[in-house]
Amino acid sequence: MRIVITSWALDSYLGLKHSGVLPRELYFQRLRPDILRLRALGQDPRFKDARFWGPAKCSPSETVPDGFKMKWHNLGNGNVQLRLCIGLVDGDAFLCQGFKKTSPGQDFREGFKLMERIRLIRQQRHVEKGAL
Repeated sequence: MRIVITSWALDSYLGLKHSGVLPRELYFQRLRPDILRLRALGQDPRFKDARFWGPAKCSPSETVPDGFKMKWHNLGNGNVQLRLCIGLVDGDAFLCQGFKKTSPGQDFREGFKLMERIRLIRQQRHVEKGAL
């Protein structure tokens, strides 16, 4: 499985980094190793942990087709909750956006955004910035 970095993911990473929410060291020590686990999605037991991996939702009862979230809890000094939205399309994992979770409503708004981005990926109307 290819892990594709979209321009949306890169933009959100840079926003989190520049706002001080996501220091470079935290990304390389904690987040990146977890993101690389996507290569073994079917075999890695961590993906069975609902506190780490789950479907993206756009309402309390509606999930985003082919949309998922990686979740990190209590990161850094501020006990930040980070989320990474991922679209699984044609056997590849597209990193779509990361965000600091502040409320359930925000989670749903990000789910709607992910749904639209997956649609654009299927139409090949996205920009790839790299792959892991």
